[in-house]
This record gives sequence, structure tokens and C-alpha cells, in this order.
Amino acid sequence: MNKKNISVFVFLILMSFFLLFMVFEFRDRTHEKDKINQDIIEKNNICESTRRLITGNAFLQFETTDSKMEDFIVTSNDNSKSERLSQHLFVDNCLILRYNEDNCVSCIDHSLGVLLEYKDAIGVDNILIIATVRNNRKLKTFIDKFENLNIQIINTESDINLPIEDYNIPYFFVMNKDLKIKMLFVPIKELPDNTARYLDIVSERFTAKNIF
Repeated sequence: MNKKNISVFVFLILMSFFLLFMVFEFRDRTHEKDKINQDIIEKNNICESTRRLITGNAFLQFETTDSKMEDFIVTSNDNSKSERLSQHLFVDNCLILRYNEDNCVSCIDHSLGVLLEYKDAIGVDNILIIATVRNNRKLKTFIDKFENLNIQIINTESDINLPIEDYNIPYFFVMNKDLKIKMLFVPIKELPDNTARYLDIVSERFTAKNIF
């Protein structure tokens, strides 16, 4: 092979490597660009979802404020016989956490976690958890977790006549002995500061005995 042929051969090899490099570089840049675009789309979707949640939260508050809950059948963590909800309201006003086992697990965990942080500020006697758990083993596991905290838990399979029940999400509200609902709030796990602020306000009002 003469020198000219060798030079052409080497040139072709170098060009092949260069073209391969350009192909991989283009592929990597395209992938990176697609990933950035996907991240932007996901962030926009999260922002839009959060906006809808906040807007929906406000409307749910309007719909539910001053509603009256039915005195439905419940069972409690210290008594397996069926009783009425009103039999478990021992104080003038009570902070309720309502959740259903069908709600998203991370939403329930967020709500319970923040509530436990505020249990002393609010007072365990002023807290009631209304659950719907159909599996007895799951219910017992849940109750055992709170047994030493003296937080009252009741379970119900009754239909609850509130618009918010259709959204399949946990929520907080304050209820008096007449079963009248005030201060409804839907915790959004992506906005934990809002949940903390709500419980700050609730604890301040319980301390001042100023629940409207």
C-alpha cells in the first residue's frame, strides 16, 4: 500500500471516529434537552396541580363551613361496641382528622405526622381521628401505634355526608358538640408549611378558647 493510499485510509478512519463522536454527542445533547423539557413539563404540571388543589381547597372550605355532620355509628379504640359519633365529643370543640384507608398513603402519613408534632400544643383531649378502615388487622396496627399517645381514634363504615368525601383525601376540621363543622382544611403534602400554619392557628385558638 503506497503512502497516498495509507493517508486516505487514515483520513477515512479519523473521519469515521469524528462522525461517530458527532453522532453520540448529538444523541447525548438531544437526550439532555429532552430531559430538561420533561423536567419543565413536570414542574409545570406540579404547579398546575398545586394551583388546582389550593383553589379546590378554598371552595371546599366554603362548601363545608357551618355544615352539620350526621351522628353516625362508630367504634372506638377502647370499646368495640357500636356507638354514636356524638358520644365521643367530650370537649366543646374538637380538632378532627378524617381519613379513609383508600386515601393516598403519603397524604395520610403527612397529615398524621404533622398532627403528632402539634398534639401537645393542641392538647390530646382536643383531638379526634375519624378513620374508615375495613381490615381489622390494619386497624389494630394503626390503633396500637397511637395507644400510648392517648389520642382518641374512632372507626366508621358509615357514609359521611360531606362534599369533600368525594375527593378521596384526608382533611382536618374543627367540630363542636352539636356536630357543626368549622375551619375545614385539606393538607397538601407538597406544601407542608401550609399544614403547619393551619395547625398553628388551631392551637392558638384552642389555647385562647377562641374557636368561632
